[in-house]
Amino acid sequence: MDSISIVIFANRRDFFLTKLCVASIRYYYPEVEIYLVKDILNGNFNSNLIEKKFNVKSIRLSKKYFGWGAAKLHFLIENKLSQKKILFLDSDIVFLGKVLNKLLNNNSSFILNPEYFSFPLESLVKKYYVDPDKIKHIFPQYEFPGYFFNVGQMVLTPSYVEESLINLCFDKNKFPYYTRIDSFNTAEQSILNVVLPIVFNNHNIKPGLVDFMKWSVSFFENNKNNNADFLIDGNCQYLLHYAGDVRTRNLAKMKGFKLLSFFKNVHNSYLNDFEIQYSNFQDVFYSNRFINSILYKINRVKMKVFNVN
Repeated sequence: MDSISIVIFANRRDFFLTKLCVASIRYYYPEVEIYLVKDILNGNFNSNLIEKKFNVKSIRLSKKYFGWGAAKLHFLIENKLSQKKILFLDSDIVFLGKVLNKLLNNNSSFILNPEYFSFPLESLVKKYYVDPDKIKHIFPQYEFPGYFFNVGQMVLTPSYVEESLINLCFDKNKFPYYTRIDSFNTAEQSILNVVLPIVFNNHNIKPGLVDFMKWSVSFFENNKNNNADFLIDGNCQYLLHYAGDVRTRNLAKMKGFKLLSFFKNVHNSYLNDFEIQYSNFQDVFYSNRFINSILYKINRVKMKVFNVN
């Protein structure tokens, strides 16, 4: 299973979810390459345990403070020669079955989970993705392909993505990096929903449009989906994304508690008793909002006063 590598974008606040994400991947795919890109804008966090126990490699980019999804664009820019197919993942995602098998059945260099819309676009759609009319003066070559996609899960091949396109609305050297936020409401999501269709046209690429993600908010409205045994048998082949849902280290308060508890147990099965206690301490300490807000302010001062990035 070496034709798709996985890169997970992690931060301190959601690190307890990163662990579940990794555990769910390893449950189905013990050998697939997993990489971690850490955003420490909200504070640093120790990932040594998960790297060692789950064979996860950490990637250090030229920056360490990102915020608001900027790490994905930095990754694309800094890996612009890579011809690997990479599954980009947000931390608030778990595997439901052997999803990579479904993705490997598609030969495209880009695989997206599309949400189809038709004109006129509703205001809420424009808010969460992009208003094609508002970005025409920046990207006159953009043509709405009939769909948008969430960037929390997508398979990309970086070598096709021209840095010159990203540079039109993103300054990689100046935080907060986004230079056209008035036209791109949801930062990297809005940008990639414009840039990638242009890339497809420039390189005559037909993207793979595959249904491989479910939203937790709607997925668990069906009571049968609360049956963990049904979900972990390997046949479901979906990613479950918790964006917009309750996300707390107290898993009992999250939808799909049985499923998340199963992957928590998978995670703990890789650790000894001391390591489990340390991991639990991390979850409490790293998710503390007050501490994280202080660390964020300290890091912003470092960036402004000492030009640390």
